[in-house]
Amino acid sequence: MIMTDYIHSFLSLSYNLFYQLAEKSYDSPSEEAHRKQIWLSNRKLVLMHNILTDQGLKSYRLGMTYFADMSTNSWFPRAALGSFNSSLPHRGSTFVQLPNGTALPDTVDWRDKGYVTEVKDQKQCGSCWAFSATGALEGQHFRKTGKLVSLSEQQLVDCSSNFGNSGCMGGWMDFAFKYIKYNRGIDTEESYPYEAKVNRQHKIPSSLKRWE
Repeated sequence: MIMTDYIHSFLSLSYNLFYQLAEKSYDSPSEEAHRKQIWLSNRKLVLMHNILTDQGLKSYRLGMTYFADMSTNSWFPRAALGSFNSSLPHRGSTFVQLPNGTALPDTVDWRDKGYVTEVKDQKQCGSCWAFSATGALEGQHFRKTGKLVSLSEQQLVDCSSNFGNSGCMGGWMDFAFKYIKYNRGIDTEESYPYEAKVNRQHKIPSSLKRWE
């Protein structure tokens, strides 16, 4: 009985910590109780999976995230793209053909080489295309200058609709590149922080830090 009470208290404290750190809010006490049960179920799934990983039966580990209080059915409609027309023509990647006999390493971790910024979170906004674009540019900017600068996904979400993107409803990274080229640069994350929603009334600070 004592152990059961201890486990219950520990889980409640863990959930409350998640609630505070993730800055969650719910419409009613009943919804919060429902979300807590989903969180507990997901936590059990994560723990059981990681036990199998420790035993060598799985090849990867799971973790609890901002979405841990959501079921698959409630999460997917938020993550799915809405009005974005993915059939719009766009250019694919161009690959450089290496000379025969070029020696390549078995693996490359660009994080170890300094090309990658800290982990970012797109939240409920369908803006993966913007994060793809900034991630690519951040790495290439580091390659050229030796300076790793976090760039603004929010600017792309807000401002690149005329180039074919649809804010939180989806987009293509090559459309984002076209906007950046037209704009002659992109703002930094610090000067134009991420909001996970379209905000075309964003106020540009007077001390704007811009990357070109």
